[in-house]
Amino acid sequence: MILKDFLQNNNNHALTQIRIGIWGGVGSGKSIYLTRLFECLEKSPNYRIAADDKAIEFIQTNKHILDNEKRPGSLLKETDPAMSELEIFRYTITSQSSWFQDVTIVWEFIDASGEFYENPDSNVQVSDGETTYNIIEYLMSCHGIIFLLDPLRILKTEQTKTYRKLLSDLFIEFRRRSRSSVNQKVTPLEQYMAFCVSKVDEEVAKIDGKIVKKTDVTEEEYQRINSEDDRDWLWKAGQNPYDLVTEIMGEDMTTKLSTEYCRVETKPDKREKPHPQNRCNFYAISAFGRYRDERGELCTVFEDIQPQIPNSNSPDAEEEKNTNVWGNQPDWNSAFCNNSNNQESQTSNSSTGFTWEQEEEYSNVPEPNKLIIKEGVPINSFNIIEPLEWLIKGIRKHPPILFSDRQQTSSVQENQKRVRSRSRKRDN
Repeated sequence: MILKDFLQNNNNHALTQIRIGIWGGVGSGKSIYLTRLFECLEKSPNYRIAADDKAIEFIQTNKHILDNEKRPGSLLKETDPAMSELEIFRYTITSQSSWFQDVTIVWEFIDASGEFYENPDSNVQVSDGETTYNIIEYLMSCHGIIFLLDPLRILKTEQTKTYRKLLSDLFIEFRRRSRSSVNQKVTPLEQYMAFCVSKVDEEVAKIDGKIVKKTDVTEEEYQRINSEDDRDWLWKAGQNPYDLVTEIMGEDMTTKLSTEYCRVETKPDKREKPHPQNRCNFYAISAFGRYRDERGELCTVFEDIQPQIPNSNSPDAEEEKNTNVWGNQPDWNSAFCNNSNNQESQTSNSSTGFTWEQEEEYSNVPEPNKLIIKEGVPINSFNIIEPLEWLIKGIRKHPPILFSDRQQTSSVQENQKRVRSRSRKRDN
């Protein structure tokens, strides 16, 4: 009887294709995350990944720019919001696990600037010139969504919308379009969602409650940092992903996720186990991680940013080069051993309109105020695959009913009603 129930449960909920999407505003690191995810999946014995030539070319170009093995690496340029058409890259992932061999995971990525993702009303054309895409329609078509949150967004201009405003506008429109009628019962969204704070490897302090990048800290400001946790705030805060997400998007928005838009398991230690009301999880992720130098100190992979290239013979430049108030970095017991899910996290080493543009050849000349990846240092990315795996497990066990599926079900039910009605009329 137990085996029969097990087989019936799995057959009733079987999905042959799982669609995964991504959302991220300006500067959240979507292209870098996708590139690192591709690399991790390639290296993993548990997955196989493939794509068409253009999607592979996108990854290969990004990998070349980021590569720091024999020369300094560089961050990717932000996608130009003025591009008139965009590209859609699709990656097909299959799991080698016996539990998921009958499932195909399709990762669809819109190569668009953050402005496109931030505007729920954006309508843009794909490069074929015929297909029009909208960010809400894209998200509605996905079973699971990874949301990338930039912890440094608050440091942008005053005109930049907060995550509370961005996500509130997004979810209001998301739910409005996900309802088949105004009389339908208001429920949380069906999609599984993973909220991921990116860039947690960067050196970010908190001074008097204000988030400040290391490169913006003066000696006077540094002396005012009393707590060791505040001196390297972002790295330490990543040990509690839920609290970090709450800090970045705002407590009001996090509360709305639980009460309005998502199915959130309130007990952190139960978020790793799939069940129907557990469709939202929280992560702190890094595409680069940190490494230990020859002195055993934990260091960032990025060179110190200089507003301009100084004269190498200048005494002031030499003095500044030797000044390092961030030398003693905290060790997370080899990174993220204790997160809000009470699970030991496995480290993964491993716009309005747009068009495809060929990446420029790499230049060894650094751009002013742009992070440069140190030559030859190890890259220890972490929590790259984990959000995807969590989404897949939950979706496989308890599939969401997407809006298109409900429409199809409603249409079938209406047809069945009409057939029964005609049958009764004939009988009479």
